[in-house]
Amino acid sequence: MANNRTVYHVDMNKLYKYAALLNSGGVNKPWSMAAVQLLMSCVYAQKGAERRELTPEETAKLIERGYKLTG
Repeated sequence: MANNRTVYHVDMNKLYKYAALLNSGGVNKPWSMAAVQLLMSCVYAQKGAERRELTPEETAKLIERGYKLTG
């Protein structure tokens, strides 16, 4: 039976690198663009054995999901 569900994973090394860049001032973008860049560079989608980068639509949905968690 094939897995048809898309699961999102974080590449921790890329996340650590991004956090270091944020901390040092190496990311000079508005916060909204930095959030998009963070997700697109550190999170990947996996469906079964297929691993791929996030689409812009998936990125927007993940940010929307984050807003729901804040309120």
